[in-house]
Parts: sequence; structure tokens; C-alpha cells
Amino acid sequence: MQSPIDRKSVVAGALERLEAQIIEIRRHIHRFPDLSHNEHGTAAYIAGILEKEDIVVKKGIAKTGLLVELGSSSSSRKIAFRCDLDALPLAEETGAPYSSEKTGVMHACGHDAHTAIVTGTLLLLNKMKDQLKGTIKFIFQPAEEALSGGAELVVKEGVIDDVEAIFGIHVDPSLKMGMFGLKDEAMMASVDFFDIEVKGSGGHGARPHDTIDTVFVATQAVNAIYQVQGRHFSSLENPTVISVCSIHGGTAHNIIPETCHFSGTFRTFAEKDRIKLRNLIERVTKETCGMFGAECDINITPNAPPVINDHVLGRLIEATILDVFGETSIEKLKYPMTASEDFAYYREKCPIYFLRIGVSSASENSYPLHNSKFDIDERAIGRTVELMSHVLLRYFD
Repeated sequence: MQSPIDRKSVVAGALERLEAQIIEIRRHIHRFPDLSHNEHGTAAYIAGILEKEDIVVKKGIAKTGLLVELGSSSSSRKIAFRCDLDALPLAEETGAPYSSEKTGVMHACGHDAHTAIVTGTLLLLNKMKDQLKGTIKFIFQPAEEALSGGAELVVKEGVIDDVEAIFGIHVDPSLKMGMFGLKDEAMMASVDFFDIEVKGSGGHGARPHDTIDTVFVATQAVNAIYQVQGRHFSSLENPTVISVCSIHGGTAHNIIPETCHFSGTFRTFAEKDRIKLRNLIERVTKETCGMFGAECDINITPNAPPVINDHVLGRLIEATILDVFGETSIEKLKYPMTASEDFAYYREKCPIYFLRIGVSSASENSYPLHNSKFDIDERAIGRTVELMSHVLLRYFD
């Protein structure tokens, strides 16, 4: 077996030869983005690159994803490294030479970089597969941005039934390029969607007393839902987020409508809080509507659970960063993110770790995720390939 110094030299040398290709992979994916469940072009492009290296690619994972298994047949141990393929329905305004060529579709969440990093790590470790003491499953997952996320489909298809740990990554424009954000336990929130229709009796805007005013009742229900957060949960021990993001009712200035619809999301970091919040939203909505004589239809759609990082995997990543890049590259994240990620579904089968990648080169061009001007410092791509190559190799050590 190679010494740690020799291995670092081999990985660094392999990366030097591959880095330009990996950057080009990211730029190609960025130019030709695909929306959730329609990642045919992206998947075909990646499969073509891998097959040129005589790497066997299994297609049709979660309908439009890919799977590659790389490693040793002498060991039954398996781990996984996952990326997400899909883009967002957003018109790009970066002005970059590799800007999206698809109108209204953009990689504004960094999935192009994630895919390039996983592809690059696979290409690099393919040159070192004699060093692997187990098998790595490289999962190119579709539809992370969709309501029914691709991760749930991957789990249902049994792709990780034999996996003992899985790693994921996400670019983070709030972190400087060169930094890696670590946080054990709660890293990201769960998310559930609610759609509520308030039903009453419409009529003339001049005579609201002859109606059951659904717009008024809906606004009272929204206010009641917002009160749940501060009166039933500790802001220190049980952080939650409730957001009503749309409300629709009526067709004219002087007609009180028979129905009014509003919708939004709620997010927590613990399953017990998630269940409690769901029950409270249903209860206060029904009681508020009932108080004014209205009825309501409530539809709550469960989505991703919280991302809970494994402590042991975190120590492996931390030790690897210290060894390869030094302690100045580690950012211990104080708080979890209230955004969600379907990577959380993989925890149903094995321990997970979700790593944040610093991609900001200067504050003036660090636009947030899901922004039409979002872009990254591409130096972070090769740096992450180098880190994850070591992490995956060292796991089996």
C-alpha cells in the first residue's frame, strides 16, 4: 500500500492532468441545463465521457439518472458518493461565456458543479482503482429540485441497500473559495408543503354581512398559523420556519369570492417537531375557519426530512481536510440551514454526510443560490475532487 505522502502525490498529479477537463464538464452542463425528471441530455453527456474510459455505466436510475460502481471485487464493503443533475426554471443573467443556451433554464443551485465534482472524482479514482479496498457507488441523481425528489426514487429502487455510508456535497456562496463547511447532526431542515382552500358564500362587496368572506377568513387563518411558531415552539431549542408564499381569491374589486386559496411551507430539524407543526397548522386553520362559519380543505404534502450528518463521517472528512489542506480550510458551521435537501432520504438506509463547499471569491459577485446571477469560483471544483478522492480512499482504511 502507498504511504500517505505517496498517495497525496498521486492524487495531486492525477488531478493536475484532469482539472481542465473537469472544468469543461461543468461548463458544458451549465450551457445545456435540464429540468427535473428530464435530465436526458446531461445524463447522456456524462455517460459518454465515462464510457470513453471503459467505465461501465448503468442508466435509467430513478428514470433519468446514472450509476457507476468502481472498486474491488475482493471486498463486499460499499460506500456511495452522490451528485444531483437537474437545473432550475430561471432565466440566467450572469453574462458568463458558458451561460445557459436554454431559455428560462439555469443551473442556479450549483448542480452543474456537483456533477462535475463527482464525475471528476470518478475519473481520478478510476486511475487508482487498485488502491480501493471496497466499492464506491457513484450516484448521478435526477430531480433534486422536484416536489417528489429523485433521492426518494433512488432509495426505493434499492440502489443503496448494500451501502454502509453515503457522502454528498453542495456549493455554498456564503463561504469563501477554499473553505469547507462542516456541521454534525442537523445540517438542513425538513420541508413540507401545505395548500389550503377556504370555502364560504360569496356576494356583493357592499354587503359583507350577507356573505362568509373567504378573503377575510383566509387572512385570519394565515395570521393564526404564523402565531403557532412563537407560541408552541422554543426559538432556542426547536427552531421552525413557516412561510405562506401565495394567496389567491376573487376576480373583481366588488365581489367577495366563494373560495380563497393560500399555500406555503413549514420546516423543522426534528421529526417530532415536524409532526407537531403539521397537527397545529391543521387545527388552527379549521378552528379559525369554523369561528367565522367557513369551511376548509387542507392538503399537506410531506417532502424531504431533515439532513442529519453523522459524527463519525464528519471526523473522517475533518481529518482529511486537515491533512490535505490544513486547518485554515475548515469552517465549523454554527447553525444549520433552513433550506432542505432530498439527500436526507438516504439516511433511511445508512449514515450520511453533507459537505458545504466554499465557492465565493469576492463579496461583490457572491449572489445567493437560486439567483439569476449566481455563479461560482471554479477553483473550488478541483479542490473538492482532490478532497473527496482522499475521503473515499481513506474510508476503507
